[in-house]
Amino acid sequence: MDEVSEILNRDYEYANFIVEFHCLHKKSDLAINKLTTYFKNISFNENTTLYMFYDKLKGNLFSYFYQIDGVPTNRDFEKMIINVLNSKVRLQVKNYDLKVQHPHIHLSFHHWLCHCIDKNKGSTFTPYVCRTNQKEDEPFIEDILCNLDYINKFRDNKKSVKYDDIITDIKHTNSLCKLRSLLDDNKKQKEEKMTKRFFENCKKDIFFNKFNQHFIITRNKTDYLSKKVICDLLNLDCNSKKDIRYINDMLIGYGVSYKDQKMVNKIKGVFLGISLK
Repeated sequence: MDEVSEILNRDYEYANFIVEFHCLHKKSDLAINKLTTYFKNISFNENTTLYMFYDKLKGNLFSYFYQIDGVPTNRDFEKMIINVLNSKVRLQVKNYDLKVQHPHIHLSFHHWLCHCIDKNKGSTFTPYVCRTNQKEDEPFIEDILCNLDYINKFRDNKKSVKYDDIITDIKHTNSLCKLRSLLDDNKKQKEEKMTKRFFENCKKDIFFNKFNQHFIITRNKTDYLSKKVICDLLNLDCNSKKDIRYINDMLIGYGVSYKDQKMVNKIKGVFLGISLK
């Protein structure tokens, strides 16, 4: 890989926002003008690097930013762009497609560039570059990309850049991203289930450590204790349905059952198959 490609791919690797705008409305020319002006003003921030390709005739704009101060999420930036289109162009959301995404959906700058060319149906772009991290010993990327027809050479020389292979890679990568997202969701769900099971086991351990200090499970239905005796020794509320249900859930698998109509000392509610130590 040559030095220019390395710089372009490195800049893309550190990008935070990728914007894709498509408009078929008669105001598409005005919309592109307002958005490019807005993006260029953002790029004056010393921490922001902007690459932008647009086609006013087709109403397409593609760009990515290294960093934007005060914009934490893709959705926040999307809302800001929608506000510009609404206030400056009077363009409703239904009249255009707008995506603000993370750059990892493409493998590199050249994968992204291939995607842009493919989406624009091969037409010529107007490029714009603003780099705040230009080093003295580096090639001047703005001149190369904007003045030396880099994009057209890249687009036309499909054989050398393996254009079709890159488009295939992009589609494959998007599929992998979706698969990775599903796997991450499954992993998260499994972790949540494991965490829930862990705490449930801890809860049971705490309960039975205290329970075994005072009671014996006999499984004999002639043995029983009132809910008040059990709750008092376990520091629970005998008048709380939640606490009674909690005791019942813990003991039901051990042959203990709860009878809410049976009485001891004029108090309804006893547990069968259990006795004091």
